[in-house]
Amino acid sequence: MVVREQYRHELSGAPVEPLYRIPHLEIRDIRVFADKTTAAKAAGEHIIAQVLQKPDSVITYATGNTMLPVYRHIAQQVEQRMVDFSQTSARHLDEYVGIRFTHPESFAGYILNEVIRPFHVPPNRSFLINGNSLNPASEAKWYNSAMKNPPADLVILGVGPHPGAHIAFNESGTNFTDETHIALLDRVTIQRDIDRGGEGFPSAFTQGPANIFAAKDIMLVAYGQDKGQALRRALTEPISEDCVASGLRLPGVGNKVTLFIDEAAAQVITAA
Repeated sequence: MVVREQYRHELSGAPVEPLYRIPHLEIRDIRVFADKTTAAKAAGEHIIAQVLQKPDSVITYATGNTMLPVYRHIAQQVEQRMVDFSQTSARHLDEYVGIRFTHPESFAGYILNEVIRPFHVPPNRSFLINGNSLNPASEAKWYNSAMKNPPADLVILGVGPHPGAHIAFNESGTNFTDETHIALLDRVTIQRDIDRGGEGFPSAFTQGPANIFAAKDIMLVAYGQDKGQALRRALTEPISEDCVASGLRLPGVGNKVTLFIDEAAAQVITAA
């Protein structure tokens, strides 16, 4: 592993400190940063610290615009040879059903371009869902087996829009015990994708809550008032499968969860 002692010192002695923390009885740590840039850098350093501590870490990566500054911060450190991801394994959370790998909305393509290639994760350590599989049920079954052997050391999450506040593509009503499956997407999720210029795929492969909750460490990154509304429901309302993100507060799960959020999101969460 190639790691500069200077970077070890930077991580241990001068990390990106949050403005403050939101105390929560069921969540290990909620860190609030001034803006999305600072929150993303802190999240990136958390991932780097995981790899410095365990060079062969198994990491499940989320996709989306929220994660781009996180991964690009890490890519810069990899390029400067301050951390080595070549012994890690990469997985991802979800993928649309019926999508080709080369499609611009493919999450597998996103992970390849934003994580696997820039982090130099070897192909034989990269596990990606084939969204265009001729047998989606078999693909989901295969991926579920891969996710359990072994469980992830770290899962990286975003959060879906209010009111569903889904994690991965586990929409409202998904059982906390569900494993990798094919999900029918909520109309709010589909419309959000259409509003962004997407096709609005109606279904997706997704790791289930049980896969996510089994990870040794879980982190969630979110910015802005819209994500703050989703997190407010997940963090303050009763734990319920109607809001799958609230399952991050379950006994044995919440003590593994760290949130990296900006102040705009925090203000919504803590509003009276």
